[in-house]
Amino acid sequence: MVKRATVDGSLDDEKLTNELWQVSCTACRLFGSPWLASRLLFQDAVLQNREAMLRLTEVRDGVGIDRDLGAARTGIKYDFETVPAGAEFGLHIIAENAEEWEIGLLLLVLRALQEGSLPIGGKTSRGLGWGVLRDLKIERLTSQQLLSYLAGQPLESVSPESLQQALITVLS
Repeated sequence: MVKRATVDGSLDDEKLTNELWQVSCTACRLFGSPWLASRLLFQDAVLQNREAMLRLTEVRDGVGIDRDLGAARTGIKYDFETVPAGAEFGLHIIAENAEEWEIGLLLLVLRALQEGSLPIGGKTSRGLGWGVLRDLKIERLTSQQLLSYLAGQPLESVSPESLQQALITVLS
């Protein structure tokens, strides 16, 4: 990549940004990289049913596997912490300046989560990380709606089905 400088010797931010965009992969463009901001913001998932949980976490045993032997290796025991089954989390994802196809990619991931076919995190072969996305609510804001929302007006919700149908129309 060639750095572009202006007459005074400073970097031309717009040209540099365009070059970074051109050499970046799809995942980096959507989720961000050290050089590009993410178009998706995943807010912290907050535990919704804390009072129903007997324990907030569980500690489980793990053993290191010797890759050559395919068996447990002596002296490599470790513990890891998990969230008990039945935990429910609230998740908010904000897409900013996303293009239609990027929203479509996000919707495909959300659909897989709704179907329970996409695990989250590690140790999925041990049964961890599997869950189902329920009560999906999608809200799309125009700049005018955003101003109204900031003034205290309720948001207009868009059903996932209508947004998915709009996406199918765009892609076909």
